Amino acid sequence: MIEVVAERTVAAPPETVWPLVSDPEQLPRWFGFAERIEVLEGEGAGQKRRQHGHWGKKPSEVDQELTAYEPPKRLAAELERRHLDPGLAWVLDPGETKTW
Repeated sequence: MIEVVAERTVAAPPETVWPLVSDPEQLPRWFGFAERIEVLEGEGAGQKRRQHGHWGKKPSEVDQELTAYEPPKRLAAELERRHLDPGLAWVLDPGETKTW
């Protein structure tokens, strides 16, 4: 499992910030991996969304289901499917030493 954690302090009350994290049209304004969010069905907890964007230079789609929707304090989503075109590959060549 991959876990990404980022924290920011914002000089604004939760009611001001909530629309930026809860409104699918606002997410691309601040989340670098999202070019647009498509709502597939529902609203609130249980809503299904598809995030369109790029991972590096490759187009990507990530399906999400909102698992918590508690205005104006908490929004959580589970990633259901990840689509990368054409995908990822790691090739290890034991004949070379490389440092990344």
